[in-house]
Amino acid sequence: MAPPAAARGRAALALAVAAELSRPGAGRADEPAVGFRIIGSGSCRTATDGEGTYTFAHPTTAADCERSCAEDAACVAYEVTYLVALSPLFDPGRARYCKIHTQAVMMADRSTNRSECWVKEGFRRRRDFALLGTGYCLPASGERFRVAAWDVAPPGSFAHHFQCRTACDAESACTAYELRKVGGKLGCKVYTDPITQVEPCEAGRDCWCWVVRPTATPAPAQQSGESKFW
Repeated sequence: MAPPAAARGRAALALAVAAELSRPGAGRADEPAVGFRIIGSGSCRTATDGEGTYTFAHPTTAADCERSCAEDAACVAYEVTYLVALSPLFDPGRARYCKIHTQAVMMADRSTNRSECWVKEGFRRRRDFALLGTGYCLPASGERFRVAAWDVAPPGSFAHHFQCRTACDAESACTAYELRKVGGKLGCKVYTDPITQVEPCEAGRDCWCWVVRPTATPAPAQQSGESKFW
């Protein structure tokens, strides 16, 4: 018996999305082989808790701020302050300030929760993301509770979209993240299995599924995607 039309349509959409996310040129292979590691949320600080030596760059996104540091041989870390007031949901990477640090930094001042500090180390870079759709993230199987994923933080414990995206950037195997909003509180889930489609959220809840492009290498599905907070 042929599968229902809805199932065939969802399978076709999943294949189309997978093809688009893995298309040649979707990554940033032309960028310098320089990597970064996040120190933490907040302003960069030296070992003596000072601001250190830095200059201001003028990019419009966090990725451009990182790129400015990567292309500057003297840069040892960068600090990005997000423009959250004008881009809370669909453009979380917009930057208000970008500091290029040339003195070693060791920690982040957590009193500034709209900033992040990243040090030049390793080979990992910020990812490119695409909004897959409004709803729960789903693997190709369509089984929401049989996928490698976990809740980053309890609802209401963070205030801005960029913090959920950063959690994905900080996880080497992350393939997607899910931003949820219920009663004005934000929740965040990170996925390490391939995500190809979405499922509508329940009434009274808003959900958005953002996927890494090109698709990251998945980790084995060793844990349930069922939320312990929602």
